[in-house]
Amino acid sequence: MNVAQALLDQLANWEVKNIYGLVGDHIFQIIHELNDRDDLNFYPVKHEETAALMASAQAKLTGQLGVCLAIGGPGAVHLLNGVADAYKDRVPLLAITGDEPTADLGTEKKQVINQSVLFSGITCYCGQVVHQQTVGDVINQAISEAITKSMPAHVSIPKDILAQECTAQIFGGAPYVYNQPLSAPPVVDEAAKRLSEAKRPAVLVGRGVVDNPEIVVNFAQKLQAPFVATSVAKSFYSWDHPLFMGGVGEGGSQAATDILNEADLVLTIGANWWPGSYLDVQKAIIQVDTNPISLATGNPISYGLVGEVNEILSQLHKKVNPTNHDDWLRKAKEKKDAWEKRAAEELSQQGSPCHPASIVNALNNTLDSDAIISLDVGDHFVWFNRLFKGSGQQTLLSGKWRTLGFGLPAALAAKINKPDKQVVALVGDGGFAMTMSDFTTAVKHNLPVVVIIVNNGNYAMEKNKMESKNLTPYATELHNPDFKLYAESCGGEGYRVESSDQLESTIKKALKSNKPCIIDVISSDIPLPTV
Repeated sequence: MNVAQALLDQLANWEVKNIYGLVGDHIFQIIHELNDRDDLNFYPVKHEETAALMASAQAKLTGQLGVCLAIGGPGAVHLLNGVADAYKDRVPLLAITGDEPTADLGTEKKQVINQSVLFSGITCYCGQVVHQQTVGDVINQAISEAITKSMPAHVSIPKDILAQECTAQIFGGAPYVYNQPLSAPPVVDEAAKRLSEAKRPAVLVGRGVVDNPEIVVNFAQKLQAPFVATSVAKSFYSWDHPLFMGGVGEGGSQAATDILNEADLVLTIGANWWPGSYLDVQKAIIQVDTNPISLATGNPISYGLVGEVNEILSQLHKKVNPTNHDDWLRKAKEKKDAWEKRAAEELSQQGSPCHPASIVNALNNTLDSDAIISLDVGDHFVWFNRLFKGSGQQTLLSGKWRTLGFGLPAALAAKINKPDKQVVALVGDGGFAMTMSDFTTAVKHNLPVVVIIVNNGNYAMEKNKMESKNLTPYATELHNPDFKLYAESCGGEGYRVESSDQLESTIKKALKSNKPCIIDVISSDIPLPTV
C-alpha cells in the first residue's frame, strides 16, 4: 500500500463518496489510484474554486463532509474562496492539496508556499503529512475536527510522500461524531418558562431545521407566535400559512421585519445569523443550535439551548404554556395582509425586458415542491428573498461569505447528490461569468441542471446602490456573450427569453429536457423598492 491508497482508504472509511477537484502533478498518484476505486467518485472541474464551492454546497445540502482536491501553490490558492464559504456558513469540509517534494519545502522553488499559513484563518485544522506512516493519523484528525466543529479542515501532502509504501494505521469511520450535545432538562425548563411568559413572542428559523421544517410550524402554533425565516430557510414554508410572515433581511418581507421589531422575545432555531441591522431595537433572544460555538459567537443572545432541533422543540412543545396572544396574532395578520397586497402588485409586473419580480413569479409557478434552488449573489437574490413563496423547496446560497460564482457549482453538487430532484440555479450575469467554464462539467457528467441567468448587463446591485448614494456607477456595466449560444457550444441546451410571457413555458421546457440548460433572461435592472 502506498500513501495515496491509504489516504483514499481513510476517506472511504468515513463514508466519503464524492471528491471534487482538478488534476495536477502534485497529486498524480492520488488521481492514478482514484481510477481503480469503485467506492469513490472523482469529479474533475475546470477551476479549483468550483471544486471547493461544490464541496461546501454538498455539505450544506446533506450535512455530510464535503471533500475537494487540488495541487499546492496556485491550486491551493484557488480553493480558498470555497473553503472560506464553508467556514463562514459553518459546514464540514476537507481540502486536500499536494505540494512540491519535501526537499523543496520552505525554499524559493516553484509553487512552494506555506500552505498552513495560507489556510489557517479559514479552517479549524491544518495538517501536513511529512512521513508515510502518519497519513492515517493526520487525515483522521482532520475529518474528526471538521465534523465535530462543523468547519473546514486542510491537509497537504508533498508529492514524493504520496508514492511511498506505508503500513500506516487506517482508522475506521466514526459516524457517532455526528451526534450532537443536548442541554439538560433544567436548561430547557428555564427556556420554556421564558417563552411562556412572553407577551409578543416570535420565531426566527434558519437552515438548521432542514430535516423537519414542519416541527417549527407545530411549535409556533402551540406558542401562538408568528414566525419568519432567513433567506436559506424561507422556501421551506408555504406563504399561505397564517403564522408565516416571510423572509427577513435585505429585500425581505416588511411584515417579517415589523414582527421582529415589535416582539418582546424571539426564539431563533437553527440560524447563525441575526438581522440586527434591519431592526430598530435590541431584542431578548433565545437561541437553539446544534453547535455550542454558534451560541457564543455573533448573535447577542440572552439564553441558549444546544441540541438537535427536533429533540429540543419536542421538549419545549411539552413544557410551554403560553398566555392568550389573540391581540398579537391579530396584529401579525394585519401586517401580513398589507405585505401580501404589496407583494402581489410586484409579482404582477409583466413586459419586456423582464421585470426581476416576473422571474421569481415564474419560479413560484413552475418548480416542484421538493426542488433544489441554488442562488448566486446579486440583485436577483434579493428579489428572490422578497417574493419567492416557497412550498418546501431547499435553497443553497453563500450565506455569510456572499461570493459571486456560487450558483453554478452549488447546482452541480446538488444534482450529483440528489439526482432525482429538480435543480435550478438562479444567477446574475456577473456571478455566472465567475464560474461559467464549469457548465461544461455539467455536460461532461450529464448533470441536467437548469441555469437561469438574470441578464441585465450590469452588476445591478452595485449600480443601484452607487446611484442611491449619488455616486457614479463607473465600471458596473458588463459585456456579455450570447449565453444561449454558449450553452449550445458546450453541448447543452440554450434558450433566450426577452419577454415575461415566455418565462414559464421556457422554464418548463428546460426542466423536461433532461439536459444541462441555460436560460438567458433579458432583464431590467430596476432597483428594489427598499433601495
